[in-house]
Amino acid sequence: MAARSLDDYEAKLQDATIDAKSKGGLLTELRDNIDSWCQGGNYGPFLAKFVPILLAILQSPPVFTSTSPEQRLRQCALDILHRLPLGSGENNSVAEPYAERIVDACLGLVKVENEDNAVLCLRIVMDFCRYYTKTQLVAEKVQPFLELILELFDGTDQTLKDTFAAHSASLATAIAAAPGTPSTGGTPGSPVTSTSQSLTSVEPEQQTRQLAKGMHSFKVVAECPIIVVSIFQAHRALAPKNVGKFTPMIKKTLLLQAGPQKHAHEAAASRGEIFTGVAREIKSKGQASAFVDLVTAQVKTMSFLAYLLRTYQNSLADFLQALPELTVRLLRDVGRSHTATRKELLVAIRHIIDFNFRSHFLPVILPLLDPRTLVGDSLTADITLRPLAYTMLADLIHHVREQLNPTQIAKVVDVYVGHLTGDDGVEVPGTSYQTMSAKLLLNMAECMSKIEDKKDARHLMMLVLNGIADKFAAMNLAYPNAVKLSRQQAEASEKASGHTAEAMPENFLADEAIRPDWDETDIFSAMPIKPVSPRDRATDPVTENKFLFKNLLHGLKTFFYQLRNSNPPKVKEEFDAIGASSGVGVAMNWADLSYGFEAEEVEILIKLFREGARCFRYYAPLDDDEDEEDGVKGKGPSAEVASSQTLASSTSITKEEKDLLETFATVFHHLDPATFYEIFTSASRTTSVNSAADGTFAKGSETGIEFLYHLCFTHPALLHVPQFLLASEATSPAFCGMLLRFLMSKLDEVGERDSVKTSVLLRRRQAPTHTASAVVVAANEEEEDESEEKRNNGISDRHAALLRCQIICH
Repeated sequence: MAARSLDDYEAKLQDATIDAKSKGGLLTELRDNIDSWCQGGNYGPFLAKFVPILLAILQSPPVFTSTSPEQRLRQCALDILHRLPLGSGENNSVAEPYAERIVDACLGLVKVENEDNAVLCLRIVMDFCRYYTKTQLVAEKVQPFLELILELFDGTDQTLKDTFAAHSASLATAIAAAPGTPSTGGTPGSPVTSTSQSLTSVEPEQQTRQLAKGMHSFKVVAECPIIVVSIFQAHRALAPKNVGKFTPMIKKTLLLQAGPQKHAHEAAASRGEIFTGVAREIKSKGQASAFVDLVTAQVKTMSFLAYLLRTYQNSLADFLQALPELTVRLLRDVGRSHTATRKELLVAIRHIIDFNFRSHFLPVILPLLDPRTLVGDSLTADITLRPLAYTMLADLIHHVREQLNPTQIAKVVDVYVGHLTGDDGVEVPGTSYQTMSAKLLLNMAECMSKIEDKKDARHLMMLVLNGIADKFAAMNLAYPNAVKLSRQQAEASEKASGHTAEAMPENFLADEAIRPDWDETDIFSAMPIKPVSPRDRATDPVTENKFLFKNLLHGLKTFFYQLRNSNPPKVKEEFDAIGASSGVGVAMNWADLSYGFEAEEVEILIKLFREGARCFRYYAPLDDDEDEEDGVKGKGPSAEVASSQTLASSTSITKEEKDLLETFATVFHHLDPATFYEIFTSASRTTSVNSAADGTFAKGSETGIEFLYHLCFTHPALLHVPQFLLASEATSPAFCGMLLRFLMSKLDEVGERDSVKTSVLLRRRQAPTHTASAVVVAANEEEEDESEEKRNNGISDRHAALLRCQIICH
């Protein structure tokens, strides 16, 4: 049956009385069923019968009308040759006898065919040259194939002139003489005609258009870079002697620029603006498609350049100076609808900066930070390419951060703080994007602190701290939703593994008895069209936020250490003058502290402390949140039992949480005593937190110590923060007095029915008070300027206060 079918196709395709349209239908059937014809014993007879027929069809004159039956027939014949299986061991030797004939035919067709067929010819030659590397007759065709590609690259400048400039009459006359060119309807060999001229008749499936000649098409040139890379990998001996030939062609192709597009960039620069997209003149002349092909060819050539830089850096050293400006121009020229092209360009740039060429990109840091340049103005590109683009840029900035000027540093801070807090308005699933932004900002602490104008340095560093505090606040706001999603994912995984019964079918109709579990965060995802699918979030949101929080705390420890380098010099001079006039110098560790904060900056530090302390709720077991909600609704255990269980859990915290609590407390060691005092004694106007197990709220007018005291009711592990501050020599003297005054004001609450308050008060008083007493003694003994009598009196007074507090609390 198969042999008879092949004979039928063969007879009909060789019948001269059958028109091209009918033969095109037969070839389409063959192409669609080629997988069955090229299996087992059918493959050899198929090649013997149809390779001569296909080559005979391709010997006819080329056609430059896209919808003509002859063009469809030729394109289908080339498509069949392109789909012939060559890579499998079974079929590798079957097609080998026909390889030389097919390669010779395709090499000749590239020079005369239209652009669509020429692309297929190049791909066919590439496949045969890759798979038959040991066939001598095919291997001899590789170098002529490379020479043909060089000829294509060499003609790009003339193609550019013909496409975007007024083509001369001589050029039109010369191209009009090409074989297969219709007598009317323009000059099909001209790229201008191929992209701008459209016939008025429109068929149901496709609009008729004139095709450009393959040797004068940017679409064909765009196929060449990946072909050359594949040939170099398959025939490695040819690479060294051909790289020198391709290097000037790469430079020449990348430097091409359409005249109208160049004028649009220059006009925008004269107005202090940037221009992105396609110039209006190019669109009005119908040359937008040709311009897109030009940009695509340059982007693929950029990928070819990145490949050559791995091994042949010296041959391209003189071109590196022009590469950054060229990169910015290509990013601006990529159209908004060509997301794949922009992605390929970003990947090529990432590979280029991985080599030691990062310093060359310093002059273009500011243009790259502009989102219109980096990701364009397309919503699709902004959502899908933002992580790739800004991660690549962050890697570049990280390695050249010591060489950035203050203007560049300020722009980096402004852009990446927006990414960290989400002020850029683009939703990116997961927290890796925010973690990347945070790490870059925190690693730039030393660069910010070295800015000559310390006022600007302090301003930039406080912007980063404010962004981190806002991120903490956003994480706290999203906590209920994160816990809900975490539980839903856990339930879904259990259902998927068969541990629970099947889920109820979804019901989108309103039901009074079954109300949806919505919260404050759901409103932001309740959009009719969601740019990011919820399925893209593969990890637990609670785990993601814990990872981000951990990275932020570890970075803050170093950041606060660098914050002291931005101290205002005027404040230090004033203290030195006061000390010289009064005979009392500043503290010995004054140089290790950060001081000179404005009132607004103190508010930022207060917000950072409070929102950061609240973020530790992510380390509480999720079951505790269920018990707390049930207790508020009257469904769970009593308050006394719940409080005892919660307080007991604080003693069994993980080592990771304990280390983070110590890191969080250590962050504020580098602040001057006045600022440290303000953090714990000043009231904040912006903080409001669910502070008690019974559902009461602590208003924003409470002090820092009172805020921490209320927060310990819901997460008692935070008791380690005051304990650490009391045990530290740097903060114990200041914190001990504040804590004792607060505890004395709460003595009337000890022994009340509310066992939570009683337990917290007693635990904050017991061990820390003894530790603080020892630290106070050691600190006072080291004071050389005080007399022995004053020192003893001070110790006695403080011991007496501590002992009185212990006796009253007991």
